Formats: sequence, structure tokens, C-alpha cells
Amino acid sequence: KVCSGGLSPKSLAVLKEMGVLEEIKHSGRPMIRTLKLGSPSGLILEGDIPVTSISQGFGYVVPRFQLDDMVRRRALQAGAVVFKKGRVNQLLQSDGSVSGVLINQDEVKADLIIIASGAIRLTSLCDIARTPDGGMFFATQAHYEDVKLGDSTTMEIYFERSLLPGYFWIFPQGDGRLTVGAGVWGNPGGALVLQERYEAGARYVNGVCHKLLPPSDTLKFENWIIPAERNIRSVIAPNVLLVGDAGGFANPFTGEGIYYALETGRLAGQVAADNLKKNNPWSIAEDYEAQLFGVLADLRASWVFHDMMSNSSLADHVIGEASRNESLKTELVGAVLNTSDKRGLMGWLESMRKSSA
Repeated sequence: KVCSGGLSPKSLAVLKEMGVLEEIKHSGRPMIRTLKLGSPSGLILEGDIPVTSISQGFGYVVPRFQLDDMVRRRALQAGAVVFKKGRVNQLLQSDGSVSGVLINQDEVKADLIIIASGAIRLTSLCDIARTPDGGMFFATQAHYEDVKLGDSTTMEIYFERSLLPGYFWIFPQGDGRLTVGAGVWGNPGGALVLQERYEAGARYVNGVCHKLLPPSDTLKFENWIIPAERNIRSVIAPNVLLVGDAGGFANPFTGEGIYYALETGRLAGQVAADNLKKNNPWSIAEDYEAQLFGVLADLRASWVFHDMMSNSSLADHVIGEASRNESLKTELVGAVLNTSDKRGLMGWLESMRKSSA
């Protein structure tokens, strides 16, 4: 699907376990080492990506078509079977339980089904045709060439006032190419209005950072959505699990979806393999939900940031304080790039919110 392609350190940790990280390192994409943040009032903060127990201090920006192909080839090497141009049309039922899927016109029996359909969510297959209770992250992006900036090692995120709690981004892809885009929460009112929000972000960058982004009418935009849930639904049947966007696993603070798709997919696959080897399929759903504890705790913390950063004055204050406090800056950069457990920053934000109230 369309995606900004930002790979956080947490994403890289899962990709390393999958055996994909080395290919990314040799793909020619620049290793992202620093993050630049802009506040609603135009204050700019820049900090290194922290080195933590879950971060080696770098990230990447890899186009999704390239990343997806890397993961697909690794899955084939591990023994997966791929149905080319296959479309899952139906869940098969037998004796009151799900027994497989219909791919095109072929019945494929399965003891377990993992739905990883993304934002499409296969609503025709199961009863998940509902609006996410956290809302939708609507995003638009374009690509352009800039020989110097395209090979930068800095990822840029700007909390332009009209986009809050969304933001404007500039991600270097390497080979002189940049991805620029804007994301907002809630329906912005169609593609043209979404492009207007992009232009607001571009005006911010041109004015505050003295850059000159290409006029929007010279760019080709790509639009997409990311569903986010406050109350995650990870299982729809004892042997049918949801992962990634299909389950509403998306970071409400940044819109990051790749890490949550990789991690929930890893957990679902590991739980399934362990239980099926033990001939214990009835425990899969329960074990999967138990394994999601860390992911769900991370998302709950991110919802706190989402709600707080919806306030432009608070966002200004947070970034302003972080620009003067190295420890707080590390916490903030870590929260944006998902390299920390967020507890330190959450405590600081909560105390600040109470004092301002």
C-alpha cells in the first residue's frame, strides 16, 4: 500500500530477527541518525536517535514496494507458499468454526487464519465493518528530487498548527529523492482538502526552515488511510487472528503502522507455530492476546501523547522545554521515533498538564 516508508528502530529490530535488516543496510538507503522537530510556533529542535535496549540509534526510509518485496522473498526462503494474484473471497465454515479460506475459486483448508489485509480489513469476510473508535489517520504524500537533501541522514517532522495532532514530514530516501507529506486525524473532507493541508505544512517549512519545496501543482500525490483503535480487537474467532492495520494496530501519535504490523504478525505467527506443534490449537487466541500486552501498553501511552499534542500551546511548550533540556529532548525524540517505553516522558507531560491546569 502507499506508505511513507519510515522504519523506526523497533521495526528494524523485528526485521533483523526476520533476516531482512542486512539487505536494507546494503540497499543504498541513507541511515537516518537524527530527527528534526518543529513546534506549532516555529521552534526547531534537533536530536540524535537514542541508543536504547530496543534501538541501535538509527532508522531508514525504504519505499514500501521495496520493503514488501524483501519480506516476501524472505518468507519464500522460509517455506511460505504465495498465491499470485490470489484474492481471498470468503472464510470457509465447518461444524460452526472457520476451517479455511476461498482464494479465487480454490478452497484452502487451514487450522489457523491470520488476517493481515491492512486498512481494507476484509469487511466482507468478517464482522469488523465498523468505524475505528480512535479515528482514521488520513495522509497524503509526494516525491521530488533534491540531490543534497535526498541523501540526508535527518528525518524531519513538523507539528504545523492546522495539522495537529497530525504533522508534516520530510523523509530522505537516498538517490537524491525525498518523500514529503502531511497526515491529519479525522476526515479532512476529500483529496483536495487534504492537499490544502499539505500546502499549509509546506508553507510552514518554507517560512520557518527557509526551504523551497516544489509547488504542489507540480507534484503527484498519493493518499491513504490508517485505522487506529483505542480498544483493539485482535481476535474474531478462536482460530482467526487480526494483525497490523486490519486490527487497528497503529500509533495514534505518529501514524506509524509498519512496526505494529511486523510485531503483531511475528507474535501471531510464533503463537500459532508453538501451539500447532503441540496440537493445542484451542489456546492460540488466548495466547496471542496475552502476548500483545507490550504492544497494547505502548499504544495506550501513544494515545496519551496524541491527546496532549492536539493542543498547540502544549505542543509548543513541550518542544520548547525539550530544546533546553537534553534529557527531555532524548525522551521526546525517543517517543516520536518509538525507541523508548515512553514512561519518563508521560510522567513529565502529566505533571506539566496538571500545573498548567
